[in-house]
Amino acid sequence: MFQFTNHTTTMNKILSLLILALFVITSANAQLLYRVSGNGLVKDSYLVGTYHLADGSYVDSIPGARAALNSVEQVYGELSMADTFSPDSVAMLQSKMMLPEGQTLKTVLSPEQFERLDAYYKRLVGIGLSSPLVYPSVEKISPKGIQTSL
Repeated sequence: MFQFTNHTTTMNKILSLLILALFVITSANAQLLYRVSGNGLVKDSYLVGTYHLADGSYVDSIPGARAALNSVEQVYGELSMADTFSPDSVAMLQSKMMLPEGQTLKTVLSPEQFERLDAYYKRLVGIGLSSPLVYPSVEKISPKGIQTSL
């Protein structure tokens, strides 16, 4: 006895998958750099679309991205948690969190600011920054570094 299979259904599935793959491939070339401006903003901001399968060097392939990065005051991004714990990354992150030579938390913050930070830290951690057990280990960390660690 002969058995007939429905090749039309199989072909429709294959065709649908090919169209979906084509859509994904062509949308990967879509615009990845967006300028945010107007509506009372003093300066333009930029948003770079993510491409999770590529390393950070893909930004150089986006027209205008390097100029946009160079024209802004701050850049925020994602970190690959796997890369974050490499010795080079840890050293780089630590160096960025430290105050310049000769400065401490108490020299860059006013007494009132330090007192507020100390109280906030104590509320969150259970011991204040001003504690002799804590301050020597954090005095060279920038306020942004403290904020990031909290």
